[in-house]
Amino acid sequence: MDLRQMRYFAAVAEELSYSRASERLNISQSALSRQIQLFEEELGVRLFDRLGRTIALTAAGEELLQRCQTVLSDADAITRRAGELSGGSAGRLRIGATPQTLESVLAPFLPGFQEDFPDVEITLVEDGSARLSEQIERSRLDLAIAGRVAGSPLAGRELFPLGVLAVLPSDSPHLGRSWLDVTALSGENLLLMRRHFMTRQLFDSACEAAGIQPAAMMQSASPHCLLAFVAAGLGTAIIPSTVLLAQLHANVVRLYRGDRQLGCAMSVVWDPRRYMAPVAAAFIEALQAATRADFPGKEFVAGEVPSTISLPARYGA
Repeated sequence: MDLRQMRYFAAVAEELSYSRASERLNISQSALSRQIQLFEEELGVRLFDRLGRTIALTAAGEELLQRCQTVLSDADAITRRAGELSGGSAGRLRIGATPQTLESVLAPFLPGFQEDFPDVEITLVEDGSARLSEQIERSRLDLAIAGRVAGSPLAGRELFPLGVLAVLPSDSPHLGRSWLDVTALSGENLLLMRRHFMTRQLFDSACEAAGIQPAAMMQSASPHCLLAFVAAGLGTAIIPSTVLLAQLHANVVRLYRGDRQLGCAMSVVWDPRRYMAPVAAAFIEALQAATRADFPGKEFVAGEVPSTISLPARYGA
């Protein structure tokens, strides 16, 4: 069914005049009359009664006019929406991030982004970097803020450097130092993120390279849970520099392996095999601009960190 013919029919029905409708549509009266005739033939009903120089809608025409107007209104809405989507001013984004990134990066960023893009619907998913990358590959997320693994098929744009930190209990002999080698933590009670978090993967990789097997007192997906145990004097937490610290700020040391700080660039990642909507590109540009000059944990990153990480064999990479 031709939308153009529907528009012609609606115009004639609203004007009840071929001459006025032809002027409104900017086509000849004879061409308009022919299109209405073809439309009637396609539908198999008469839409108008011709009463001398006047016309009137038939009963079928009155009913079909309402339906055609609904279809035309929906078609116009689709066209407008497509324009908004192609222009990047509207759409839907499914974004994944770690708990600490949601707290320290996206929570302060999103209000301004939503003010600039009020018609963008955002859904947030919380998980570790490894699982977020898996969800990108399975098309369950559009974007994720995560560390990039060497050899991953995902594309990415670097945002800011992340460092791996140790938060020491108040009775630690290492208090007052600005950095520690991972070997200094051998034999201590450690409070670790779960293995699907990049911070844990970086720490495990460094320990494996150093030939040590750290003792994990507990594992958690919540860095703030680990910090609560540190405050209780129960161990040393290994956390990312993106965690917002409060009372334990003075207990933080940077972790090194040899002469290199443990860390990795945080990136916004996506699947390059899939179409990237303009609104996703706009989100990436805005987030990169927002984190270029200032990012959480800036004071704990002393130098360059790798763009990607290589995982220990136990992670299957």
